[in-house]
Amino acid sequence: METFIKAVSSFITMSQRMIFAAVIFTGLCLFTPAEMIGIIGVNELVDEYHSMIGIFFLISTSISVVNVIVYFSGFVKEKWSNFNYKRKRKKILRNLEEYELAIVKLLYNKDNHTDFFDLSDGAVRHLVACQIIYRTSNTSTNYDNQHLYFPYTLNSWANSYIKNSKLMKEKLATINVTRS
Repeated sequence: METFIKAVSSFITMSQRMIFAAVIFTGLCLFTPAEMIGIIGVNELVDEYHSMIGIFFLISTSISVVNVIVYFSGFVKEKWSNFNYKRKRKKILRNLEEYELAIVKLLYNKDNHTDFFDLSDGAVRHLVACQIIYRTSNTSTNYDNQHLYFPYTLNSWANSYIKNSKLMKEKLATINVTRS
């Protein structure tokens, strides 16, 4: 009995490919007509270990089904998570404060969608945290010897969303941008 438990535990820890191969082999041994099994030459093996082959068939089939379900549930969960993430960041973009919208408008209206902003600006940091804009370089410019200015670019998804959203274009049209 101890060897049977060891055999089952080693079988359970096998790779999915090996388990699927076991499903196919044990399924063929159980469900193939006796004449075909006789041609292959495993007729005596199947007759002697029919119940063990049946048990391994059930175990390997169960493991394979569970693995397929886990794989597809992970795939669906990832797709759902990405969908919710994209929906949430668009909502954040629609609900920005006026000063943050002014930054977005300034970047959107630039040819390369890039401009310099102070590293210590809280609105810029919020836009970076929301992944609406990103810092394009680690090299700073020190305009006034007090603040560090870095180039920031409008993220491509935000640019596309603004370009295709009538609501966002109207919202940005109402914002006055003055750069000091």
